[in-house]
Amino acid sequence: MPERLYALLEGASSPACLDCAQCCEMPWLAEGETTALPTETTDGVRFGSGNCGRCSALRGPLCAIYPDRPLDCRLFPLDIVEHEGEYWWCIFLNCRAPDALADVLVPRIPELEAAMTAELWRQFRQQIALTRSTYPPYAEGRYRLIRRVQGELFNSHTTAEPAAPR
Repeated sequence: MPERLYALLEGASSPACLDCAQCCEMPWLAEGETTALPTETTDGVRFGSGNCGRCSALRGPLCAIYPDRPLDCRLFPLDIVEHEGEYWWCIFLNCRAPDALADVLVPRIPELEAAMTAELWRQFRQQIALTRSTYPPYAEGRYRLIRRVQGELFNSHTTAEPAAPR
């Protein structure tokens, strides 16, 4: 469970988050994340199930599990996308307050990268492979690239097949 990442994201929200619900479209759950949400699994990725990709925790525009929301929801609008064969941190522009949240989230990227485990990175890559064509803001390019994902853990897992050991 990504508790260390949860702690790094503590307080990373905006007043616009209170009734927006844009982060509630196709939220995925990392292994070990428990939730009261019913989930559905697609190609090994567990999603909070709901109508048309919307999270089942939505009660109108409000999240019924906000204090216990998954990592994906805590990160939004910050995320990782595959762009031209490389992994990039990005800000999704379907957020009501992308600039305000970028100001809070982007400085945390180095700590988030340092706290991410190889297993969680594997799950991110799996989710990215699935949602790049199924999550409309990703598929339509409605995001702003921030910087390439950095560090040994990430660079050893590009979209190309890893080189054979020597």
